[in-house]
Amino acid sequence: SDLVVNLVGILAGDFQRIQVEGARIVAEAAKTAGVTHLVHISAIGADPASPSAYGRSKGEGEAAVRAAFPGATILRPSIVFGREDQFINRFAKMVASAPI
Repeated sequence: SDLVVNLVGILAGDFQRIQVEGARIVAEAAKTAGVTHLVHISAIGADPASPSAYGRSKGEGEAAVRAAFPGATILRPSIVFGREDQFINRFAKMVASAPI
């Protein structure tokens, strides 16, 4: 493949294993396989010095990706929407139960 997109992330659990080591493994595998471009999805506020474990792990994951795949594109969205997100779905439920 010419392109790999790493969307893996968790909000609870073993941040180090998933968001740091997992990101490093994906980046190394992509580099080894000869992939020409890697897109890594991180998070707004990602920083190895963050006071939150989540923010630290995202920042450390970015560093691991850059070390293994220097040309990677890293995106920092503020929120990711999906079937199990707790943002859009909460508002959808509120709208569905609102009197009209």
